[in-house]
Amino acid sequence: MFSNDQVAEVSLEAPVKTLDAVQGDKVDTRFIAGSCSVQEGDTNHLFVLRYHREANQLAVDARLPHETGPVAKICTSPSDKTVVLTYAEDSTEATLWKLPTEAMNRNDDLDFDDDADDADVPLSTEAMTVSAKLETSSSRQLVDMVWRSVSDDEPSAMGDVFTMDQAGNISQWDVAFGAAESTRQIEANIKDSKWNLPPKLACDPHDPEAMAVASGSRVHMVDWRTQETVADFMCHHRYGITDLDFNPNKPHVLGTAGQDGLIKFWDLRSSRQPLMVSRGGHRHWVSQLKYNPFHDQLLLSAGTDSLVNLWRFSTISSAPLLTFDEAEDPADTASGPNVRVAQHEHLDSVYATAWGASDAWVYASAGYDGKVGLSNVPSKEKYKILL
Repeated sequence: MFSNDQVAEVSLEAPVKTLDAVQGDKVDTRFIAGSCSVQEGDTNHLFVLRYHREANQLAVDARLPHETGPVAKICTSPSDKTVVLTYAEDSTEATLWKLPTEAMNRNDDLDFDDDADDADVPLSTEAMTVSAKLETSSSRQLVDMVWRSVSDDEPSAMGDVFTMDQAGNISQWDVAFGAAESTRQIEANIKDSKWNLPPKLACDPHDPEAMAVASGSRVHMVDWRTQETVADFMCHHRYGITDLDFNPNKPHVLGTAGQDGLIKFWDLRSSRQPLMVSRGGHRHWVSQLKYNPFHDQLLLSAGTDSLVNLWRFSTISSAPLLTFDEAEDPADTASGPNVRVAQHEHLDSVYATAWGASDAWVYASAGYDGKVGLSNVPSKEKYKILL
């Protein structure tokens, strides 16, 4: 039996900068990673990954050619596991793909033939098909994309898709019927950042009409009802903000990550000073920040220092933990309310992490070296949150 702290790892033998859980699959733990090779003659792919819990193994179920170029962003449908959105690097349009059913329905066991070469395994006899193109009205390249999850009272809906270009122009798309129709546009009125960072987009899970856009060291709050930026505040990240994410359970709380290697949390109702600053987790840029979608005490951060950190931030969560084991085990560094509880190191920079869609206690990370690792939240952390 494997230990809870063992990492399941697979090598895709290609650089990877984006990863997403298959949100529409609530039975099997699946992820999709995209390669981003820029070498002439290389074909980039989407890799369908499946976690085999009994053996603690992560395996590739399908390797599907991505004909539009190096994959810059992946967003999977919240309701259909065979539908995914991507856009390529330096592209001005996103593509809505239909994945082969064969690839997404595999449920066979792993083949433990040690002599087999994963690259030679026939992973799928079908190919992806293009359902629609999301073409922006501007000539600016896309820099971010969000597929907002559907609400509980609309389980059959496809959700809303938002794309943002380099100038901060945001478009909302209706992709419910396999086509793409632009329904609304708004300009975030961002200013050029002296740090030369692309703007980042986040949907407020507590207000369907609100979004946050990070540009440089500022965060702009956008309201679709008024079609304008309703708030604009400085987040005090030296060298600029690299990512942001809303607390899924506690309204008005936003986390930001920066090139200064710090993670900061803000109450949007009074943003002059951060609620908390997390230091020491990264030696270089923090490339991604991601809340656990169910347990907001837990948060992932990834960095260009090759590190992936699992954090517990209890005091600013919706359900602060009341007791800790400091007296019983003073040597335990993960016994305080706001601590790093696990750390994993890749061989190269890490730009992508994802929480499992069918299991809230697993998470995956992809390094630029092409290795994808899957980890489990330590059992001790589960018990602190659930009991």
